[in-house]
Amino acid sequence: MLLLADVKDWLKTIYPAAEHFYCGKLDNKKEKSIGVYQRRPSGAYRIPIGGIRNKSYEEKEVSILLHWTKYSGETEEAAFYLFEQIRDIDCTTVTEYHLMDENSATLVDENHTQLTDRSVESGLIMGKSRVLFIILETPEPIDVGTDDNGVYERVIWIKIYYSKMED
Repeated sequence: MLLLADVKDWLKTIYPAAEHFYCGKLDNKKEKSIGVYQRRPSGAYRIPIGGIRNKSYEEKEVSILLHWTKYSGETEEAAFYLFEQIRDIDCTTVTEYHLMDENSATLVDENHTQLTDRSVESGLIMGKSRVLFIILETPEPIDVGTDDNGVYERVIWIKIYYSKMED
């Protein structure tokens, strides 16, 4: 299982400019903070033919809140930088692994061979999970205005496809 804390810890490694990181709730609303939240999952839970033992991956829908400064330009720049860090992670945009098509729950490689947990030898590790790929679900960070103290905020939505690593 991929936890929000695992995503938060990963963000710490790719975005050290943030001074505070939170899961589920931004305490004290400190500037230069990143919060990681569970998004309401969409769609149905997919179970492959043959049962759950044949399922090779899971999905985690996450909202990343960048709570930055009282200056909109600074906040926008910081959010775009974070967006680009996520977009440009080598292991998150592995082109040889993809869903067979928009409606499929099957992960395949460039030869359309179905992948299993053992098929992915390298990649990004979050907690006890191997990340297969990350989809940025917005074309850019979303401006959500300011909080009660006038601090600007932006949101990035991602969907993480991952598999549990073997013990």
